[in-house]
Parts: sequence; C-alpha cells; structure tokens
Amino acid sequence: MQVTASGQSAHDVLSVPVAALVAGDGKAFALDVVRSSGATERVPVTVSFVAEGRAAIDGAVRQGDRVVVPS
Repeated sequence: MQVTASGQSAHDVLSVPVAALVAGDGKAFALDVVRSSGATERVPVTVSFVAEGRAAIDGAVRQGDRVVVPS
C-alpha cells in the first residue's frame, strides 16, 4: 500500500486505521491483533506517520492480520 502525507510518501508500508491504535506510555502505541484462536494479543508498534485516517506502522504485525477497531 502507498501512504502519502504532506511532504512524505511511503510505498509498501503496512497501514491500519488510526482508530485501531492503542496509546501506551509516552509516545508508545500498540494494536490488539486477533489471533487464529480468536484471542487478542496486544502488540507494540512504531508509527511512522499518519495520513487520511490511516497510520503507517512497523512491528510484529503482518499483512492480513486482523486488528481490533473500536466502534
């Protein structure tokens, strides 16, 4: 996926809806990832930047993982 923000552009990045981010201490973030068993696991992630309601992330999350997005 390509994510573009003012002055920044990145190709082949993993992005998630901003609403899926769970705030931690300081500038730390995490995601609640739904595993194949149906259980959720909180996984720390690094946010590169945010654009158009999506956050470009890096961490132990892979393309195709399901993340919890509160309604």
